[in-house]
Amino acid sequence: MIITRGKDPVARIVPITSVAKKRIPDMLKGQIWSAPDAFDPLTDEEMRELGFE
Repeated sequence: MIITRGKDPVARIVPITSVAKKRIPDMLKGQIWSAPDAFDPLTDEEMRELGFE
């Protein structure tokens, strides 16, 4: 489909041909990590530093 402004073509609409890549479970296994204390509660000092009193 071609969109025109008067007699001048300004855009062409075409179907999307690329297919989304399949997701592979555990593809990034061993490449992403978090510190052992990443989900520990914050200390009072850390809360103050973030502006929570």
